[in-house]
Amino acid sequence: MVAWILIAVVLFLIGATTVQLARTRRAAGQRGGVRDRGEILTVLTTDVTLLVLARALVDWNVVPWPLWLVGLALTAAAVLLGGMIWDRLPWIASARRPLRIASVTAQVAIAVAATAVLL
Repeated sequence: MVAWILIAVVLFLIGATTVQLARTRRAAGQRGGVRDRGEILTVLTTDVTLLVLARALVDWNVVPWPLWLVGLALTAAAVLLGGMIWDRLPWIASARRPLRIASVTAQVAIAVAATAVLL
């Protein structure tokens, strides 16, 4: 039962980020979408980390393989959408640029480190 709940939460979070990127694709930089390339990097690294976390914590025999494919498809859609809007966004869009750079760097570093540990 816990495995199903974890998978549902992971799929919801990955789906939410995919929807966020899809909204940005329609109107880059507007409210509700992604502000900059740094945010795309954090969203995508977090998605991959969530998939790896689910793989590490859930018994593969309990959850049917189509659910894993849904997670992979949502992550692939997020990567595709992020690539489509990449050129229209600035690297960092913030009045406090050094703080934003530090924030993006820390988030990506934590996600990459967590993924490396879980693999």
